[in-house]
Amino acid sequence: MARSSKNLMQQVSRQNDTFRHLLKKSGSGIDVYSCLVFINPAQMIYSLPYGRNILTASSLGKFLDRVIRDNRHSYGDLKAFLESRRLAKSMYDGAVTVGLDELRGGVFCEDCYGEMKRVNRKQFACTDCDAVLDLLGAAQRLVNELRMLNDSWPIDSGVISNYSGRQISSSYIRRQKQLGHLHY
Repeated sequence: MARSSKNLMQQVSRQNDTFRHLLKKSGSGIDVYSCLVFINPAQMIYSLPYGRNILTASSLGKFLDRVIRDNRHSYGDLKAFLESRRLAKSMYDGAVTVGLDELRGGVFCEDCYGEMKRVNRKQFACTDCDAVLDLLGAAQRLVNELRMLNDSWPIDSGVISNYSGRQISSSYIRRQKQLGHLHY
């Protein structure tokens, strides 16, 4: 069971310990140093604890100047060890277990995730944030979403039309594919 933590320093420490354990198994003799870096230059952090491994955008340059040294070692063995441990496919890369017919159809906004409605022959508009998307862009986005969910699903103009909530006709999708404007 995965451990969770709301404290960022505990998360960094746990990841550091896991990585050190992996490096120890490799026999490379390398030690790691980890820290938490806040990169937003406009961010102000008051009462930053001294001596902790916490860096801000303003202190990152000085820290790197202090710790970076010339490297005269070959790490070919470490690279081979890490490559041997690489997962060929993540457990999250598998196909979804939901059926194509179970998906809720519609075109959704990339910005606010609200549902987009077709406002005229050529455009969709978001009902929440007023974002606009042209018809061809919406069709290609639907194709990309279907491929992302499960690249083994058979995709044709009817499937895309159904997935759009019947807001895009299958004849339009076929025509755009024939013209080379839509790829699936």
